[in-house]
Amino acid sequence: MIPFALSIVVPTALGFLSEEKVPDEQAGVQWAIFERHPYLIALCSVMAICAICNALLGILFFHEKLLQMIFALSASLLLAVLAFLWLPRMLACCNLYMFMAHVLYINLSGALDYWYTADPDCVPGGPNFDYTYYITYTTIVGAVSGLVGISVFQHYLSGWSFRPLFWIGTILGVIGATFDLFIIYRLNLKVGIPDEWFYVSGNAVLRPILGAAAHMPAIVLTSKLVPKGLESTTYALLAGFQNFGSVVSSQIGVFVTKAVGIKTSDGECNFDNFATLVLIAHCLLPLLAIPLTFVLIPDKRMTDVILDAEKYDLDPADSSLPNAGG
Repeated sequence: MIPFALSIVVPTALGFLSEEKVPDEQAGVQWAIFERHPYLIALCSVMAICAICNALLGILFFHEKLLQMIFALSASLLLAVLAFLWLPRMLACCNLYMFMAHVLYINLSGALDYWYTADPDCVPGGPNFDYTYYITYTTIVGAVSGLVGISVFQHYLSGWSFRPLFWIGTILGVIGATFDLFIIYRLNLKVGIPDEWFYVSGNAVLRPILGAAAHMPAIVLTSKLVPKGLESTTYALLAGFQNFGSVVSSQIGVFVTKAVGIKTSDGECNFDNFATLVLIAHCLLPLLAIPLTFVLIPDKRMTDVILDAEKYDLDPADSSLPNAGG
């Protein structure tokens, strides 16, 4: 992967990114930014500390899943409160929604992967997918469907309002989870559809499209919320909080998987409550994100100007900024 990551060096070195070189007198640390936007810098610092502590907690207390989850939830609450105290309301609202959208879709990927690929001794009568099919074939199908999803989004959905686009992403995620439930309950076999065909025509196709439907409006909205001159810092803050939401979702998923008695290690295997867990975590809880859009996401189209770059300032006391629900 390193050669692919280093590929950005060539266009950067050749000046293809068309960025102007910073004058020598402006090189170095821009202390004026710290003085003008102390709340933003402070929030970024707190988030960095929380992320580092969360990582250390996972390393030093690897088996203490409850402790990890409690810390992640506490840190999330702290960051959300500080965001509303230290950032403009609209920025804080959108930040909170995209965080909650990640958290409400509790990550059960580890248990799902194990269930799909477990041998007959662990999951009698299960799909028992081999790794070549589960990783290689479905990834190819997913890559193609992901390109189709991006193309459809660009040509047909790019002028929509943000709220319906987030609804579509949520609903597609629930539909994809429904395919999982059909296979877990073995309903596809009752109608004569083999596991391989049902999975590759359902979840393997919908998950990448879900990724496009969920991430594209989030990326566009995030890019429209960053002020001029602080694009990198603000975008990193918003994206970092979203990524922290994914981490929290995974930690909750690991804890609840263990709490309901599902076992996938140490030679033990138990999936007695798996279907119920998937139903709650992937079908019911994500739907709570839909009503949140009415209070946290602006009623704007993706092509609209959300913030006036000339008047926008990262001052939490700036009452001239529009509210998210407006």
